Amino acid sequence: MGKSSLLPLFAAATALMSTASATLDPIVIKGSKFFYKTNGTQFFIKGVAYQSGIGSNGLEPAAGTKYVDPLGDEATCKRDVPRLQALGANTIRTYAIDPTLDHKPCMALLDAAGIYVISDLGEPSLSIDRSNPTWDVSLYQRYTSVIDALSPFTNTIGYFAGNEVPNNLTYTSSAAYVKAAVRDSKAYIKSKGYTQGVGYAADDDQTVRAQVASYFNCGDSSSTIDFWGYNIYEWCGDSSFQESGYADRVKEFSTYSVPSFFAEYGCNKPGGAAARKFSEVASLYGTDMTPVFSGGIVYEYFQEQNDFGLVSVVNSASVSPLSDYAAFSTALNAVKPSATQSASYTPTNSALSCPTVGANWAAASVLPPTPNTNVCACMVSSLSCTTKSSIDDLAVGQLFSTVCGLPGNPCKNVIGNATTGVYGAYSMCNATERLANAFDTYYQGLSATNKATGCDFGGNATLVSKPAVGASCSSAIASATAAAGAAASGGSSGSSSGGASSSASTSKSDAPNSIVGASLGLTKYFTVGFAMIAGFSGMGMILLYQDTVRLPLHSVLNKTNTFQVYIGKLGNAYFKSSEIAGQTDFLYGFGTAFIQSSRLLLRNCGGGITAWKGANTTFPNKYGVYISQSTVVAANSTIAPTIIGKCFLGRPWNIQHRSVFMDTYLDATINAAGYKKWGTGDERFSNLTLMAEYKDFGPGFNETGRIVGGVTTLLSEKQVKAYDKPVDVFMDENGRQPYVGWIDEDA
Repeated sequence: MGKSSLLPLFAAATALMSTASATLDPIVIKGSKFFYKTNGTQFFIKGVAYQSGIGSNGLEPAAGTKYVDPLGDEATCKRDVPRLQALGANTIRTYAIDPTLDHKPCMALLDAAGIYVISDLGEPSLSIDRSNPTWDVSLYQRYTSVIDALSPFTNTIGYFAGNEVPNNLTYTSSAAYVKAAVRDSKAYIKSKGYTQGVGYAADDDQTVRAQVASYFNCGDSSSTIDFWGYNIYEWCGDSSFQESGYADRVKEFSTYSVPSFFAEYGCNKPGGAAARKFSEVASLYGTDMTPVFSGGIVYEYFQEQNDFGLVSVVNSASVSPLSDYAAFSTALNAVKPSATQSASYTPTNSALSCPTVGANWAAASVLPPTPNTNVCACMVSSLSCTTKSSIDDLAVGQLFSTVCGLPGNPCKNVIGNATTGVYGAYSMCNATERLANAFDTYYQGLSATNKATGCDFGGNATLVSKPAVGASCSSAIASATAAAGAAASGGSSGSSSGGASSSASTSKSDAPNSIVGASLGLTKYFTVGFAMIAGFSGMGMILLYQDTVRLPLHSVLNKTNTFQVYIGKLGNAYFKSSEIAGQTDFLYGFGTAFIQSSRLLLRNCGGGITAWKGANTTFPNKYGVYISQSTVVAANSTIAPTIIGKCFLGRPWNIQHRSVFMDTYLDATINAAGYKKWGTGDERFSNLTLMAEYKDFGPGFNETGRIVGGVTTLLSEKQVKAYDKPVDVFMDENGRQPYVGWIDEDA
C-alpha cells in the first residue's frame, strides 16, 4: 500500500480523535429485534470479530494475562478503527477483555466511528469448560469484572456468557452451567443499573443446535438469554440462500423470541482469505433474512494462521488489507436492510419449551447455585479438617481423585450433576475450598479411633482444633444447605440465598480430577506451542497442528473412551499438571509431545497408550512422545480389576515410533512386557524404533518382563539425557534447538 493511500486513514483517525466525546445512542431490545433507543429505528449488526492472538500480530499480553485485550491499547485502536469504519462495520465482537486496563480511549474511538461492542465474558483460562463444567466464584468474579469494565459505555450492546460450549451430544450437560452464568450476569447488570443484554454464541452442530437454542430460551426470564448468536459457516463461494442451508436456519428461528444474529460467519473452507467472496452478505441483509436475523459478525479482522483475516498487520502503525477486505467492504457497504420502527412493531413470538432430558439432552432446568464467596469462606471456617495453605494445584487434582473415591461419599457437597439438577451446596466454591469440604466430610464420618489419622492425606490436610463460626456464618451455611436441598427436590432455580458476591476468590487455580458422572469443574491449563485446536463431533480428538499460536487447553481432556490426542507433523505440545484419559493409542502423531507431572488414565486397554509415526526430515529430529515424572493408572475402581496386566505402554505406528516413559509410576494395569509390536504379520518394528523406559516404578514395572518381551528398551542414565527435559526434544520446523520460548515461564 503506497504512502498516498494512507493519508485518508490518518485523516480519519485524526477526525475520530477530535470527536471522541460523542456518545452513541444505546441499543435496546424489543421482542426479537434490536432498536436505537432514541429514534426507535431497527438496528442491524454489521460486525467484525476483532481479537488478535498472542504474538501473531506483534501484540503481547499485559503482565499477568495470557491473552491480548484488543481494546486495551489506544495506538492499536487508532490504527484499526478507521479500517473498521471504512469496511462499513458498526459492531465488533471481542473475545477476551482485560478488566484491569483502561478502555476509555478505544471505546471513545469506536463511539466516534459509530461502532458498537459485543464482548465475550470469559477468557482462555477463565471460561466454562464443556468437558468438566463449573460455575464458581472465580468465573463469577471474572464475568462481573468485565461487565463493570464495559457497561459504562453506551456503545456496549451486551455480552456472551459462553461460546460453543455444548458443541455436540457429549457435552450438553454443560449448558446448565452457561445458563447459570447468564442468570447471574443478568442479575448483576440489573443490580448495578446497567442496561446491556447477555446472550450465548452457539456453533452449527446439527445434532444439538435445536436443543441448545430451546434451552437458552426456555423457562424463567431471569435466566434466559437476551439475544442469540449463531456461529455459522455454511455459505461458501457462489452458494445460495437455499443451497447454503440459510433458508432452513431462517425457518428454524422465525419463531424465536429474542434477537438472533450471526455471531461468526464467512467461508472457512480451504482457500483462505483469497477464496472468500462474501456473496452471502446480500442475502443476510436482504428480504430473505432480515425479518428473522439482525445481521452478523464476520470472522475475522486479524490475519492468523487459519488465513481467514481481512488484514495483515505490517507494524504497530499500519495494516495491509487482504483480498477479502475489499470483497467484504464492497458487499457490506452495498446493503441497505429494510428497518422496522419500534413504535409499529408488536412482538408475537414466545419463549420455547425446555428440551426433555434424555439421550439427546443432558441438562435439566434446575441450575447450579449462584457463586457466593461469603458462603464459601464461612464454610471453610467451620471445618475441623481442612487443606494446608501450602497445597499446590497438582496436589489438589490428585487429592480429589483420592478423597472422592473413599467411603461415605465425601464429595457430595461439592459436586454437581446437571442431568439430575442436583448440586452440592458448595459446588460453586473454588477448588481448594471444595477439597477442604471433602476432607472434612470424610473426616467427620470416621470413628473416633480412625480420626486420629484421618486428617492427613499425605501431609496435605490439617486439623483445626476449634473452628470459628459466627452467627452470620451459621446463617449463611444453613441457607446454602437449604437452597441445595430445595434444588435437589426440584423446588429452586439453584440460586443460593444471600445473592451473588463479587469478592475476589482465593489464589488457588482450579485443578484436574478424575470423577466420572458428576462435575467437580476442576480445570487446569497447559501451554501448547505450534498448536491449533479443533474438536470433531463424535471423535473426541484434540488436533495439534503446525500453526503457531499459543492457546490454553483443558487438562481434564475427556471422559469418554474415544478420546485421543494427535500431534501434527512438526507440531510441538507441552503438557504439565494435566490429566489425559483414553484407551486405544490415545497419544499419537508425527510431532513432539512432552508430558510432565501428569496423570494418564486408562479407560480400558486397546493397542497401546502411545502410537507414534515420526516423520522424515533433512535434519536429525526427536519427534516423539515423552512422559516424565507422571503416573499411569486405571481411570476408576470399576475398570481397574478387569484390565490388570493387559495394557501396553505403546505400539509403533511405523518404524520411526519414538516414545519414552521416565521416572513414571505404573500401576498393575501395565503388561509385563511394557511395549509391544503393532500386530502379527505387521510388526512395524526395526532398529530405528525406540520404545523405551528409564527408572519407571510401581507394580506395572517388571524388568524381567521387559527383557523377555524383547521390545522395550531400558535406557541408561547417559542415554536418557537426550530426552529427559523439554529443552532436549523440542525443535523448530528447521530442526533448531533450543526451542522452548513458547512455553510459559510459570509452567
